Amino acid sequence: MRDEAALRQIIDGLAKKYSHFYLIPDYYEEEHAERIAACFGDLPVLTGGSGLMTALGKRITRLCGMTAEKELTYERPQKAVLLAGSCSEMTLKQVAYYRESGRASMQMDPEKLLSGEMTGEDVLAFLGRQTGDLVLLYSSDAPENVRRVQETGRERVSEILESLTAQAAKEALRQGRTRIIVAGGETSGAVTKALGFDSFYIGKSVAPGVPVMITCIRTDVRLVLKSGNFGQPDFFLKAAEMTAE
Repeated sequence: MRDEAALRQIIDGLAKKYSHFYLIPDYYEEEHAERIAACFGDLPVLTGGSGLMTALGKRITRLCGMTAEKELTYERPQKAVLLAGSCSEMTLKQVAYYRESGRASMQMDPEKLLSGEMTGEDVLAFLGRQTGDLVLLYSSDAPENVRRVQETGRERVSEILESLTAQAAKEALRQGRTRIIVAGGETSGAVTKALGFDSFYIGKSVAPGVPVMITCIRTDVRLVLKSGNFGQPDFFLKAAEMTAE
């Protein structure tokens, strides 16, 4: 990868040649993210993957004379709940990896929820019966099964699953499960909205762009949110281990 001076020379040349142009840099190592932040971090608008946030955050704190890391006293977290709504290939691998470990899990089956064979009360009751440190509730499923269920009405299915997952997160927190790990972008949005937390301390990263977050008003609560394809197959167990620190 070229140094910053060489990149700026290329950009200046493009600016002289074109009134409008686009640059789409990519990276696969943290060093590349640092270089992208150095070259483009002063632009008023940036868009890209969340993996860039660490490098941009370091740059901003450095320019502002702030301390990037702050030692705080946190309350000890309790048990964990894992919530998966994404049907991405990686999330399916992560669900399978977790289930192979033999720990507690329950699938929120959309077909059964739609038919009444399974209810939200059933899911919450299952959650309440668990005494172990970890429990997974997931609606993730293979693409062909998802397409079949969506024939009933995609918006209706999504609404049911997101609402139930959000209820489960609130109930888990009420039960003392203060480590909440969520897979799926829309699922993460539903959960954070239901919990009502809006400010966080940012901790260590479970995967690039997926940090452990400690809520400012309750420092015993740990929250990990990820989009579908982030992380490795052992993501849930790794996140559970890191949030227990």
